[in-house]
Amino acid sequence: MGPISEEERPHIEAMKRAMRAGFRAVPLADAPVIHAERWRQESVDTYTISSMTSATAARWRVNDYGDNEKDPLWQTTGTVAEVIVAVLALR
Repeated sequence: MGPISEEERPHIEAMKRAMRAGFRAVPLADAPVIHAERWRQESVDTYTISSMTSATAARWRVNDYGDNEKDPLWQTTGTVAEVIVAVLALR
């Protein structure tokens, strides 16, 4: 692995901010993605990264998280930096 490129830098920095804000990486079986979660009393915030330009962030009710028939309270897609900035802005 070489040095971080200027193109990669904002996305790596966003992931570092997310980790400082309480997100923890969670391995997903048979999925070539990076997935992270932040559990709170009433909700679970997540982000899933497929590539630098393809990521999703969501907020779930704790009781709905993991239920494929339930929808998140909030969801956005975009680049890694975009979705992490958005999920960190939630109150």
